[in-house]
This record gives sequence, C-alpha cells and structure tokens, in this order.
Amino acid sequence: MDDKQYDDEYRGLLNEDQLKHLSRHIKTVIPQNIDLDQANGSIKELHFTLERIFEAASNSSLKATHRVAAWNALCALIDQCANLDYDILNNVVFVERIWDRAFKLYLEQGHLARPKSSKQLLTTLSTAFKKGSSRPEVYVAKPLITGITCQEDHRRTKACLQALSHLLLKEVLSLEDVRNCIREHCADAANSSLWSTLQYLLAVLLAWVGKADLGSVVAQVVTVILDRQESLQNSHDPQCGITASVARRAPIWVEPLTTVLGEERIIVEDLRIHIFPALFKRSLADYVSFLEAKGLHRLTRTSSTADSHIQDDTELNDGLLYAALQAGKELGLVSETTAPDVSISSTSVQLPVRCIGRMLRQSSRNTRLTGLSLLTTSHAATRPFPPETFRMLRRYLYIFFGDTDANFRSEVFSLMQKLMDRLRAVTAVLGRQANTNEAAAQTLHNHRSFLEWLLQFLSWEVRPTASYQRHISALKTLSVLARSGLDQVVPSQYLSKAAVAETKWPFQISIMTPGLRRLLLDLLMDPFDDVRQMSAAILFLYSAPGNVRESQHGRKGLGDVIDRAENRMLATGRADQADGVAHMYALLFRESQSVSRSSTGPHSTEQSVLLRLVESLARILNTVESSLATAPDKYPMHGLLTSLRYVLTQSQCSLEFGSLPHRLVDHLHAVWEAVKPVLCNDAPEGYLPENPEDMPEMSTKDTLSYSWRALKESSMLLGTIVAHESLNYDSVLALSNLCFTQLAELRHRGAFSTVAQTWITCCVRCRGVKGNDGQTVLQSWYDDVLQILNRRVTINTRRSAGIPSLICGLLIADQTGHLVAKAFEDLAIIARQPVDSSKMSQSSLPQVHALNCMKDMLKNTRLREQSEFHVPRSLRLAADSLRSEAWAVRNCGLMLFRAVIDRLLGTSGSHPDDDAVSSQRISAQQYPELLNIVLDLLTASDATSTSRGIEGVFPALQLLQRSAISKGRLDEAKRAVWKLTSSPSWHIRDKAARTYAAVVCNNGIATGVKTILATEGTGQNALHGSLLCARYLVAKLGSMGGVNSRPDRSADSIRRAASDAEEVFSLLTAMTSASHFFFHNTCPITKSAYVDLVTDCRKHARSSRYQGAQGQDTSPQKDSNRSTPLSFTEELHLASIHDQCFGGNAALRRSLARAVSYEVDVDLAALFSESEGILSPIRALARSDPDACSYLFLEIQFAELPEGPKTCSKLVSLISAASTILDGVYELKLKCEVQRFLLWLADLPWKEESSSGLQALVPACACTSRSIGAIASQTYADQSLQLQALVVEAYLAGGLQGPLDMETRVRDWITSCSAAVRQEDAALYTREAAAMSISRIKSTWRCLEARSSPDFRILCLSIYDLLNDDDEDIRLLAARSTARLVASCDPIEGEEELEPFEASQNLLTFMVGRWPADRDFAKEALLRAFGTFDPIEMTVAEQLRATTVVDTALFAEEKPNLYIDEARETKAWSQVLQIQPTTIPQRWISDLARWVFNGLNALADRANTESDGGLGWSTKPEAFVLGLQVLYGTEVLLHLVARGMRLPVRPSTLNTKLFRLTAAARYGCVNCLWIQEMERIAALAVVRCIADRKKLLATVSGAIWKGKRPTA
Repeated sequence: MDDKQYDDEYRGLLNEDQLKHLSRHIKTVIPQNIDLDQANGSIKELHFTLERIFEAASNSSLKATHRVAAWNALCALIDQCANLDYDILNNVVFVERIWDRAFKLYLEQGHLARPKSSKQLLTTLSTAFKKGSSRPEVYVAKPLITGITCQEDHRRTKACLQALSHLLLKEVLSLEDVRNCIREHCADAANSSLWSTLQYLLAVLLAWVGKADLGSVVAQVVTVILDRQESLQNSHDPQCGITASVARRAPIWVEPLTTVLGEERIIVEDLRIHIFPALFKRSLADYVSFLEAKGLHRLTRTSSTADSHIQDDTELNDGLLYAALQAGKELGLVSETTAPDVSISSTSVQLPVRCIGRMLRQSSRNTRLTGLSLLTTSHAATRPFPPETFRMLRRYLYIFFGDTDANFRSEVFSLMQKLMDRLRAVTAVLGRQANTNEAAAQTLHNHRSFLEWLLQFLSWEVRPTASYQRHISALKTLSVLARSGLDQVVPSQYLSKAAVAETKWPFQISIMTPGLRRLLLDLLMDPFDDVRQMSAAILFLYSAPGNVRESQHGRKGLGDVIDRAENRMLATGRADQADGVAHMYALLFRESQSVSRSSTGPHSTEQSVLLRLVESLARILNTVESSLATAPDKYPMHGLLTSLRYVLTQSQCSLEFGSLPHRLVDHLHAVWEAVKPVLCNDAPEGYLPENPEDMPEMSTKDTLSYSWRALKESSMLLGTIVAHESLNYDSVLALSNLCFTQLAELRHRGAFSTVAQTWITCCVRCRGVKGNDGQTVLQSWYDDVLQILNRRVTINTRRSAGIPSLICGLLIADQTGHLVAKAFEDLAIIARQPVDSSKMSQSSLPQVHALNCMKDMLKNTRLREQSEFHVPRSLRLAADSLRSEAWAVRNCGLMLFRAVIDRLLGTSGSHPDDDAVSSQRISAQQYPELLNIVLDLLTASDATSTSRGIEGVFPALQLLQRSAISKGRLDEAKRAVWKLTSSPSWHIRDKAARTYAAVVCNNGIATGVKTILATEGTGQNALHGSLLCARYLVAKLGSMGGVNSRPDRSADSIRRAASDAEEVFSLLTAMTSASHFFFHNTCPITKSAYVDLVTDCRKHARSSRYQGAQGQDTSPQKDSNRSTPLSFTEELHLASIHDQCFGGNAALRRSLARAVSYEVDVDLAALFSESEGILSPIRALARSDPDACSYLFLEIQFAELPEGPKTCSKLVSLISAASTILDGVYELKLKCEVQRFLLWLADLPWKEESSSGLQALVPACACTSRSIGAIASQTYADQSLQLQALVVEAYLAGGLQGPLDMETRVRDWITSCSAAVRQEDAALYTREAAAMSISRIKSTWRCLEARSSPDFRILCLSIYDLLNDDDEDIRLLAARSTARLVASCDPIEGEEELEPFEASQNLLTFMVGRWPADRDFAKEALLRAFGTFDPIEMTVAEQLRATTVVDTALFAEEKPNLYIDEARETKAWSQVLQIQPTTIPQRWISDLARWVFNGLNALADRANTESDGGLGWSTKPEAFVLGLQVLYGTEVLLHLVARGMRLPVRPSTLNTKLFRLTAAARYGCVNCLWIQEMERIAALAVVRCIADRKKLLATVSGAIWKGKRPTA
C-alpha cells in the first residue's frame, strides 16, 4: 500500500473504532517474516501506522474513551515490536525515537489518561527498554529527576514519581543510575557518595508529601529506594559507596526527614499515613531511636508545658512522636502494659497504660487521638483489653464526645468502630475459653460490663441539655453498637461488614430499651438536621419489616408522639419540626408494614398512613387556594410534603393504592399554583398577597419563607415520585413537564436551585422515551429551551434563573454525548449574535443566557468528561465576549472566563491569590490556543482605554500567571505584560507587575531587577510600574529555595547559599545607585514604591537562609566594600515636620515608616547617636500622621530582632515613645496599636541581661489605665485590661515598687475580669479580654492567693466560667490559666494543659480543697447547683407550668451559650456540696429542704395527672434541669442527714416522697434519665438505712451481751 492509499483511507485522526480494530488485529500490522527485499515496504507501512497511532494518542483534546483506545493501540504495537527478535523492528522503536516519544507522552499527558492506561503504557515501555534498548539508563532517569526536583507542575511530578518507582522496581534503573543522573543535574552532588546522594533524593521526595495528594506515590518511591539501598548494604558491595562506618550510622532517612521537618515543608499527618509505615517497619531499633530522639521519655512526666523559647520545637516533636506511636501501633511495634515505665522488648515498645491515659485529657487534639488510638487498636485483634484500659475509657471518654471539631470527631468515630470490632473478636475467643478457664470468664465479664456501661453512658449523652456535639457523637456510637451484631433484634442486612463475618458475639445485649427509644423520639425534633437523621436511622433499625415484636412495642405510643409533634409544627411552622414530624410518619409507616393488614385503627396499615397524609395535604391546599395570607400562620404544608417523601422513599412502599398517584400529581400541581405568584415575581422578597382585614398582619418574610419551603419539599417529593418504578410514564411526563415549567418561570434563586436537582431525576427517568412525533423527550425539551432563549424571555437575574439548570439536566441524562456537542454549538451561535443597540438596555438578552448556560455546563462535575473537548472553544468565546459593547454580555463573558480558568486549574470557584505559590501550570501543549487568546486580550486592552478593553485584562493576566509558556514565546509574553505596567490604572499596573514577576525565569531575577533599575521610565506611571515589577521579583527571589535546596550543611551547600546572598547584596548596591528615584523625584507615589523595594530587599538579605549559610552576619552595613546603605529616618522626620515638602502623601510616610522599622532592626548607628535617637521622629510622626506611626509600630512586630544588649536599648527607646503616646493626646487608633506593640513586647522571651527592657515596659503598661473611662473604644479597653495584668504580674513578682494603691489595683483588676466574665451591665471589657488578661498571669498565682484570698476565690470562679464559654479560644486560654494556677499553688501537680472539660473538673477539685470550710464558696455552690430555691419567688410547680408555654416563633432564638450543659453543672456542683456539708448554714439547709420537699410533691403530682412519653413535659431542657435539681437536692439532703445534720423534714418522709415519685415516674413514662437518677438515689438511701439498722442492731446486741456476761 503506497502513501497515497494511506492518506485516502485515514483522513484526520484515527477514530475510536479504528483504534480498537488495530488493537485487536495488531499482528496483521507487524511483518512476521522480514526479508531484505520486502523490508523497506513493510517497515514503511509499520512506521506509518505507528505515526498515525501516536498522532491520535498524543492529541490532548481526545475524549477519555478515545484516549484509552489510542493508548491501548500504542501499547499493543510497541509490545509486538519488542517481542519479535528483529533488529529492524527494534530500530523502529528506538532508533526512530518512538520509545522516546511515548515516554515523553506518558510524562506530559499521563494525568489525562485513566490510571489503567497510564500503568499499561509504563509497563510496555519498561519491558521494551529491557529487551531492546542500547542506551544508557541515565538517559531514562534524567527527565525523571528533573521533573521531581522542580516545582513547575505537580501532575508531571506525579508521573515522574510513578515512573521512577516502577523502573526501579522492575530493575530497569539502579540506584547508581539515579546517582549519576543527580550528579549531572545538581552540581553540588558531583563528588558526593551514594549515601549522601540518596539522602538528597529522599529529602526532595519527602518535600512533596502533602502536596497535591502525592503522599502515597512518594511512599512507593521511598519504599523501593530503601529496599534497594538495604540490598546493596547487605551485599557488602564496595562499589555501592556504603562502607562499614556508614552502615553503622543512623538510618539513611533520618537526616532528610529532620531537614524537611525543620523547614516546615511537610504535614505530620501525611507522614503518619504514608511515610512512617514505610520507614518504621524495617527495624525496631531504628524505630526506637527515632522515638527517643523525639521525646519518648517525656511521656512519663506529668508536666506537658515547655519553656516559651522551646515551645515550638516541643510541639513539633510531640506531633512527630504521637504520629510515630500511632504508626507503630498499627504495625505491631507498640503495645500497652500495666507497668509504670516505658520498656523495650525484643518485638515492641511497651507503653504504660497510665501514660496513655494522661494523653486522653490533654488539650491537644492530636495527643488525645493518639492516646485513644493506642488504647483501642492492636496489631493482634484478639488480645484482651486490660482492666486499666476500661477504667481510662470510663474516665475520659466524655471528653471526646464534646469536642467541637468535626474532623476530630470523625476520627473518634472511626476508632470507636475499631473498638467494637476488636471487642467482638476478643469476646468471641474468651467465650470459647470461659467454660474451662476461670480467668477467661472473669475477663469476659469485664468486657461485657464495659459494653453495658457504654450503653448507659450513651443514654446520658443524649440528654435534652447536652450540646450538639454530644448528641451526634452518642448517636453515631449507638449506630456502631447497633450495627455490630450485639443486639440480635437488628436484621442482618443492616449490620456492618465485619459484623456479618464468622466472628460473633458470645452474648447479646438489648440496646433499644423503652427509655432509649423515648430519648431518640425526642431527638427527632432537634434543631440540627444530622441529629434528626441519625436518630431516625437508629430507630429504623429496630422497626424493620418483619420485626413484629419491636414494631408492636414501638407503635403503642408513636401515634401520641406524632400528635404532639404535629401540634408543635402547626404552632410554629419551623422546618426542623416539620422534618421531625416527617421522620415520625416514616417510622410509623415502616412499623405498620410489620402489622397484619386486618388490624384496625387510624394507624393500622401502611395504606392508612399514606391516606392520612394525603387527606391532610388536601385540606391545607384548599385553605391555601382560598387565602394564601392565612396559610403561613396556621397551615404549614412543608411538613406533610416531607412526610410523604420519607414514606415513599422506603423501598417497600408502593404507589399502587388506587387513585393515590393521580391525587399526588394533582396536589403537586396545586402547590405550584399556590406559590407561583410569589416565587415567579421579579422581586419575590417584596411580594405580599392580599391580606383580608380580619387576618393578622403578615410580613413578606413570612410569605416568602412559606412559599419557598412548600416548593422545595414539593419538588423533592416530585423527584421521589418520578423515580418510583411503579409510576406509569404518563404520570412521569406530567410531573416532568411541571418541573420544566417551574425551572423556566421561577425567579427565586433558592427555589430554582432546589428544583434543578429534581429536574435531573426527571430527565434521567425519561431517557430514551419518545413522544408522539417519534422524537425523544429530551430532544423536545432541548428545543423548547432554545425557543425560550430566542423569544427573549425577560429574566431579571444575571445568572439566567433556571435556564442553565434546564440545559444541564438534559445533558446529564444524555448518554450518547451528541446533545452536549449540539448544545455547545447552538449556544455559541446564540452568544455570538450581534447585540441590537436599541435593545442593549433591556433586562434580558439571549446572548447573556447562552453564556450563562455554557458557564454552568463547564462547572457541572457530572459533565466534566463530556465537556472537556469544548473547553478551548469556550475560552475563545469568553475572550470574544469581553470585547462586546453590551455590558451584560461582557459581564457574563467574564464569568464564563473565570469558569474556564477554574476548569483549567482544577479549582472550584475559589481563585488563588496572586502571591500564592502554586505548582500547577496549564499545559500549552494541551491548549495550544491559550497563549494567543491571552495575548489578544492584552493587546486589545493596550489599544483602548475604555472599559470594554480593560475588563479582559485581569482574567487574562491571571491566566498567564498559571500558564506554562514555551521559551520561544516567553519574550513575546513579557513584552505584552511590560506594556501594561505603564497603564494609567494603578490596579492594572500592580496586576501586570505581579504577572511579569511570575513569567520571569528563576535564573533571571537578579538580572531583571538590575535592568529595571537601570532603565529610565518615560513617565511616572511607567516608573511606578517598573518599580513594582522589581519589588515582586525580589519577593519571588525570597520565596525560592524549596525542594532544590540541599538538606545538609556541606561546604558546597554553604558556598551556593553564599553565592545567593552575594547576589542579593549586589541588588542592594544597584538600588543604592538608583537612589535618584527617591532624592531627585517629585512624585510621592513612585518614591513610596522605591522605598518599599529597598526595604523588601533588605529584609530578604537578613533572612536566616543567608545568615546561616555564611555563619556570620551578612547585613549590608557590615561590609565596608559596599556602598553606604540608605537611611530613611531623617526623611521620615522631615515628612512629619514639613508635611508640604512631600505633597501630604500618606502612602510615602507609610513606606518611610516601614523602612524605619527595619532600620531599627539593623541597628544603624546614626539612629542613636543623639540622646533623642528615634524618639523625635516617632513623636513628630504621631502628631502629623497617626496612621503612618501606627504602621511603624505594626511593622516592628514583624522584624527579626537579634538578641543582645543593643536590641534591648532600642526597645527601651521604643517603649519610652510608646509611653509618651499613651500619656499624650493622640488618636485612638494609634494608641490601640501602641498597646498591641507593648503586648507583643511582653510576649518576647526576655533574658536576664534584658531586665532593663522589662523594667521599662511595666510603667508603660501601667499608664494605659489612667484614661480608660474617658475613651469609648472596646479595643482600647480590652487591651488595657491585658496590660493591667502585666502590671499585676510584675507587682506580685516583686519587680515593681509601685505606688501605695497597688493592692487596690489588684482588686480592681480581679473585679473587672469577674464583671467581664459575668457580662454585667456595667462591665467595660469583653469575656475574651478577661480570658487573655488572666492568661498573662503566669508564675505569681501563689502570691496572688496569699495577698487577696477572697478576691482570689472570685478569680477562680471566673476562670471556671470561662472554661464553659461558647468560644473555644477562650476555653483554651482558661485551660492554660488553670494549669498554671494549679501547678503554682500545688507543687505536687505538674503544669499540664488539660482539655477544658477536664480542666474544669481539675479546677473544681482545687477549689474544694482550697476552701473546704468557706461559707461564701458553699453559698456559690448552692446557687450554681440549684439556682434560686426560695419558695417566695417561684415554687417548683410554678416553674413546671412555666416550661409548658409553647414557643410559636417561626425562627427559634438560639441560646447565648451552646456549650454549657446545665444538667452537668447541676450534677457537678451538687457533688461539691456533698464533699463539704459542714460549711452550709442551717438556714440555707432548711430552705433547701422545704424547696426539695415541695419539688418532690410537684413532680409526683405532674407525673400522676399528665402522661409524659415522647415529646412530653419532661423533654424540655428547662423542665429536665429542674427535675434534676430536685433529685440532686434530695441526694444532698440525705447525705447531710448521714453526716449527722438535722433537717426540718424527716428523712423518712423524704425517702417516702422519693419512692412515690419513682413509682409515679415509671407509671407516667417520664424521662428515663430521671428514673435512673431516682433509682440510684433511692438505692443509696436504702443502703444507708440498712447500714444504720445494722449499726443500731450491733449497739443493742452489745448492750444485751454486756448485761448477760457471766461472772467469774
């Protein structure tokens, strides 16, 4: 076949079918018997086929399936050529560079292909290379090392990592090949040994962990490298470069890991998941040495707080230690032991359970998770838990359930699942051993007892007053228990995967008790959606069809609960309550399926449940149709619609109940007609229906909320009905057409967003259905959408309302892909239509809607693969739209452009900042037209200054920053951007300067900056733009380094860093030579830009990278050979005094202030040659420009201050200036910044030689409170409170000889903090300020306690309240203060930062021990436990009646503090009263006894007269807490009697009342948690009574014995 025949047969790319045909018949293409006469023709034909296949495989715009076919054909052809042992075929693969091109294809487009195709091509290439390549292996390794060591594109890096791992594993490459390649790539490694080279490579690899999800790939490469290295080391090969001395070193990975961690380029969690398992499994000794290096010995200490100057290192080491322990536990290298100390065995590291238990209470989440993981997991799944583990879990598990971090709780749930799985495995083994082994039986009993305790604990955690976090944690753990197979009632199809395996529980425990069921029913009305869903899911497990016993048991009271829930929903109309009612109906329907159809009653069968809901909906619709104005207040329908949806969602439900489908369809149409006037109005927020005169006033908010909720639920119900298999197609089409109408006419954004999801369901259901005309329904709907666009329907929304959703739904349902291509083509035609100038001001243009539709098509994830081919066309269309004369078209074109950028970069609407370092670049090969489009936009903007040309600049520049520009067109792109740097618009100049810095190559930065400084601008705009370019180039130079930097401190590395430093200092010299930009310039803006440039370069020169490299101070002023550095202090002084000399420009003064703040850092001698020093310029600046002075104090806080006496003297001068400003009449903003500066100084690690600085700081802090009352600023007041704490700390430490009123100041400070915590009306400060102020008392708590004991008690109570604050940051500050307080006042306790829950318990224990006989503390405990128990104010019966008041507000008012748990507080403080009963005055005891006596009567009367049950009167949090207060009050009184105190009420009477209340509570089905507490208190009373009787009997017996004793 000649060339012409080939051209005629294959015109264009090979299509998918042709490629598949070639793959199946590849042997027909390969010449099997080659003789010299036919060789040329056969090889030519083969070569041509290869070219055609490669042309298709390398096309970056192919669809996924087309690319799979092309890569399969390419692999098949290369495999066949490699398998045949012909040199001439080998030449086709290697000499003709097919292998090279295919390898390059893998590296550049591997991310575009499917993983299976990429792996197949890599396998093919490695096999072919081993069989027939004569090239050196370093030729293959070079592009891989280059791709790994550069940060250009993480997608290419991933391909390089995968290829390196595969080639090393298949022994195509060796470590020596990799070493030789690194020698060529990195000059520093030219003479390095294999050991050093591999350490360099490991550091480079580890730096990629956590970036772009490369952790698992890096772990594979590291594993292969370490395997190969160990093989070489064990072989003792002298050529490998690993000598005996090297082999005795620490593991090869230790130094690279330490270096990468020191540079903070890695996330510890990623190390734990991916890297640590690959490192630690090799050697226990290496693992132990790593643990010891990271502080394994610290686990046995009680103190967890390090000194301030080593706190950061300690936190890092702790994080690594805990991550390593978790990884070791998973590998079986760590086990727990009951021994007191850490020990090392031959197989594992043994940690004491006591040490692990301390981890469970730490404030660090990472520490707590590590402790829980170490306790619950084990490499041996059947290893029994020691009793100490259960004791620790009982003690600290409550801490984990109350945590506010969702990710943390997710990890806890995962560990709870592992705990259940391990408990099942352990008990299964123990159950087989229990009959013959008494110890195994006891251990089995311990495990069962823990499970029973866990169920009781979980029941308590779902109490009404508990927080959302405790509710959801307990519910998810209950779900884990229920699905674990522990309860046989749960059907097997709902059990977890591990529960249905062969391992079974040896016993059964009933989980769903009546009390727990009632608590879960209460939670169905919880405000949080996931709490309701989780409660319903657990209840559904025990109401499965076929579970007749549980269903009959549960249905008894469910009808009453539904009636109560419906009454609440009708009274309020809240969405959460409507959803709760829906869950109850679904539960009732599910339970009805297990009951005989012959049963009678309103809730007997599933059909009756459905009919009841439908009839209720019909009644409400009749009311709504007659008067929409009355509906929101009395007739909410969304609850019924949701109920119907939940019922119909169940798989067993059928729509074949007579006319039910037709009635539902009619009702859905009626709902739409009712809400249509509101939601289809152009301004739905302001629409109000006609309100009858006899109806109450109704707001537009009520009407809109009612209509939106009704449509939302009706639309979701519509989707459920359409998806139902039993619905006929006529009804499906009717409902789908209704959904189409809704999307076409709706104008409310929330409404059409909801309907859009239903529309997708309708389209998928109608896929393949044809109408009467033979056309598919999808095509008919598509034509209707185009008609809507062409009719210019008025849509007053810039996002085209529901039209884009209509298009997307149709395209998602179309499986052929033809409709997608047609839609892009049709919409592009509409978008490119010229805009009629006479209609340009109209509110709706077809071009706008077409662009919006294309934007949504590109952003839709379900259309991602199908729309990939159309991205370049969309980019061109967006660029053309930016030049339109109509603003609406340009605006939508801009949104389409941003959607394309998101698509190209893989982002989702959140555009990265210009300064953000991103390794991802857009491939010019994949999108060849990209650069042309961008340059066209930049050229158009340069040619015109109108908004029509400028609007395309910003997205074009942003896209250019992320583009991989070829070297051939780099200069063209730089020239286009450079022109924009002289734009009259400051914003464009700044954006262009950032882009220019992004496109300049790394090795040309210094040259570029020098060239810019040597270039004279043609105007101030051009000069300003060029200086901005230079500044951003310097910033880019400062961010360089990264993975290319060597991990070691070798001489080569130091020389290279010194070379870099020399380059920076040469830039400083160039800037000094260009000082005419400042001194011979009249424009303050360009002068400001020059000053900022010099300042940035100076700061960059002082970076630790260069300082550490040269081992000495390389500041520019230290080098006498360089020119004298510029000083701007005098210029700032002149700008402050002679404001007119600088045009009054604030920007220049701000830049000068920033420069001076740096000069304070570098210690220019001229600043302090006079006695005034820096004070004079600062005072002058504070008067003339407070903003610039504020900026000066702000910038000083970011300076890297060197340690030493010079720094201290400078700070003393600054403190003096700060005191002057605080005492003087200056702007409030400046004073606030000065306060922040003083607080920053206070946080510095002052040393002994800097004591003068600290002494100067305290008086400055003291003067801040003198005028606090006259300044109306919350910030100033809050910071003043913190500064007062510094004064108090200094005074108590003896470092301040203050005035005589210092004792008064201390009391005033405590009073202020206490008032702020209680949020009194007269409080000047916030709770956060009080927490931060208290946290600044560090080491003087004992002195504070000794000098002011009553005030100290008030302060402790304030800290306790802060531990229950709603803000987590405040709680953590209070926990830190608690640790210092307890450790300072009790030296036995270590300073240990506990989790706030545990810290509050610790503080409470401390207060009880500190004031055991203090009446004021006892009174505080009484008030906190029982509130006001004065019967004169309100009796318990009156309080109970107050809790029954129904809240009818549509939107519930949230509690001010969602964290505090009133029930927990009542229990805790009542226990305090039991510890110290003798301090309570008799009068208070009498009042409490009468209050408790009346409370017991009131609760018993209520239980006897009013049935409770689900959603009953004891469900409300207020009533629940009141009942607990009465019960705990009873417990306290009985305890007082046991301690010998007399009560005005007989103890037997209290016991009788308690027993009667318990019986009434059981009969009235009150809250089971009350009943548990009643039974516990009653049991204690019985035990005490029996003990008293035994004591009395013993006394009587003794007396009788004495009377009958025989005589001698």
